[in-house]
Amino acid sequence: MRPEAAGDAGELLRYSNGTVVSTEQWKGTELLREESVSPTANGSVKVTRDLTSGLVTRESCNAEGRIVSLVEEKGGNAVRTVDYSYSNGKISAKVTKTPGRREEVRYRYDKSGELTTSETTVNRRLVKMTHYAGKDSYVEDLYLNGELVLRAYYEKGKLVREVPASGPPAGTAQGTG
Repeated sequence: MRPEAAGDAGELLRYSNGTVVSTEQWKGTELLREESVSPTANGSVKVTRDLTSGLVTRESCNAEGRIVSLVEEKGGNAVRTVDYSYSNGKISAKVTKTPGRREEVRYRYDKSGELTTSETTVNRRLVKMTHYAGKDSYVEDLYLNGELVLRAYYEKGKLVREVPASGPPAGTAQGTG
């Protein structure tokens, strides 16, 4: 039931065959947000409308339920798009586009399926290489104008050391990472 009094807040759920297909979030008599999910031939599409900001988000998922694209629009114009690619059931690339910026992250795995490396480019220029060494331990090589400038070491997800760059990147035959 939709809230009636000005101080009430609530959420309205709509079902089809036992599954939630849409939700509405209300504060008093003001509708704040709408969300709906629709099946497609290859998966589903979720549309979220934030009526306070005017942002509309469309998430498309494949048959396995993995998100393959996200588009955020305001006033009918795309303000951000994100495309995801998968290989062997794992994410292989994520491309985020905003006006004037294209960020791409490519992921590499070893034969056992463990993440080994991710490479981040912005407007097709390398800005970061991350070399993974087990759970929560990794080395980030940071680049500026194509040149390695800093190596950062992380253990248990926390930064433990930063070293100004000199020598080859971590993960290479001569690297120290």
